[in-house]
Amino acid sequence: MLTDLNWELNSSESTPVIVYTGRLHRDKGLEHLVRSFKQVVKKWRHARLWLVCVGPDRGNLVDLVHVLDLRGK
Repeated sequence: MLTDLNWELNSSESTPVIVYTGRLHRDKGLEHLVRSFKQVVKKWRHARLWLVCVGPDRGNLVDLVHVLDLRGK
């Protein structure tokens, strides 16, 4: 189970979780996903967004997550 590997992935069965798997690249539109998730958290504060991927846009998305105060979400 993922939570055995990383306790931060622990969530209840009622927690909304959005999962993206793929390459982190500007062409994928992940910036829009992260920005939109800010609105999701306003309605469901325990919601989680899991980006399971690597790629050249990782640094930019990590910075955006910090700017939008979504770390840990």
